Amino acid sequence: MHKKLAKLSESNMMSLLECMFDDLKDNNMTAIYDKYMDKIDDIVYCINEMQARDIVKRMQPYGEMFGMDVVKNMLTANSVPCDTKVAVRYYLCMNMYANDAKQVADENNMPLEKFCFVMAKTFINDIDGGKHKVEKYFMDIISE
Repeated sequence: MHKKLAKLSESNMMSLLECMFDDLKDNNMTAIYDKYMDKIDDIVYCINEMQARDIVKRMQPYGEMFGMDVVKNMLTANSVPCDTKVAVRYYLCMNMYANDAKQVADENNMPLEKFCFVMAKTFINDIDGGKHKVEKYFMDIISE
């Protein structure tokens, strides 16, 4: 927990603390803890488009196989509501699968774009991973 708190700006920390102490007056402490840890995660585990491009650029062996526009078009074509967070998650995951599992798509005669989209969707929507699974994977695991 302390590592997450150290990543917060002073203004974000103060805002969270003010709200937390107001809520403590009238609410269950466990529920409040969960509420504010979720807010901290929302702040700490956020990857913007520029950061995502930097992560993808370093992927081995191919780097970027699908640009952000291609990913957004795939989301639209597959009726996936597309805000910036969703687009970034799919961009990261589709490129991860293109770099890590291209051979699987090739061996099964699957179009790479479709294969990577389906794999990304499966990973992103896996209920076992939690709300910030993609961001945690790319920020905590990949960056180590």
